[in-house]
Amino acid sequence: MPHPANFDNIAGKRYGSLVALSYDAPKWLFACDCGSQKLIFAANVKRGLTRSCGCLNRKVCSQNAKVTHGRTLTPEYKV
Repeated sequence: MPHPANFDNIAGKRYGSLVALSYDAPKWLFACDCGSQKLIFAANVKRGLTRSCGCLNRKVCSQNAKVTHGRTLTPEYKV
């Protein structure tokens, strides 16, 4: 399939944890630092909407799950 007129070759460029590998219309194949590969729209990666394959979100959520609000020992909480 031919590339569109406004095609931007981003192969080899890094965006956050992602590195562009190849174009598979209409998406790009990206390799993540965690080792997985995923097809993603390049516009989302360039705009910063997608920074990883999803591993970053899972990592942040698992870290936040261990943190509470820190107010369990206050008199207000006990009421």
